[in-house]
Amino acid sequence: MILPSLNGMQGFGFAEAIELPDGTLRRAGRLEISLTDATRLQLLIQPSGPMTYSGPVWIDGVWQSASFAVVARPIAFLTDRLAIVAVAECESPTPH
Repeated sequence: MILPSLNGMQGFGFAEAIELPDGTLRRAGRLEISLTDATRLQLLIQPSGPMTYSGPVWIDGVWQSASFAVVARPIAFLTDRLAIVAVAECESPTPH
């Protein structure tokens, strides 16, 4: 099993490739991370620090392991211990 991470902060979740109308692929996903890591992540997001997703990516019906630059946004706090973070690839999309 490949566990995803965001700048080395491990979580639970995955990214998937989404085909855009022009035929290119954009990778995006969601991760559940600890509230402690979400707090550290927020400090990186504020000054627009570089973010890297490493982990499983669902592409064309196959799991692949990949690392790529992302923009991360906290979207919800599940409990007093967990947060959900959305990630979206910030490099130019890959041709399909």
